[in-house]
Amino acid sequence: MAFEQIVAGIGAGITYALTGWGKAEGEEFDTVKFLTTCGVGAVSGIISLVNGLDMPTAYAMGLAFTPLVENLIKIFTRKVMIAAFEPF
Repeated sequence: MAFEQIVAGIGAGITYALTGWGKAEGEEFDTVKFLTTCGVGAVSGIISLVNGLDMPTAYAMGLAFTPLVENLIKIFTRKVMIAAFEPF
């Protein structure tokens, strides 16, 4: 399959999204968060495809890439943006 790396990346995103939701106590399932995480996984799959990685390696990369990007986005939106627009 030509796009197996993208499928592996999306699979990594699904894995990360479901394990994150599963560990959260009392949190309702958020479709937007789920799809966003799957999208980040798809990007890791595209990067794997461009670099010619095989499917297991693409999945492993997705499992590492997805949480890293998700956490960087959270840091940027929760810390950097707030600090940048705080009054002096």
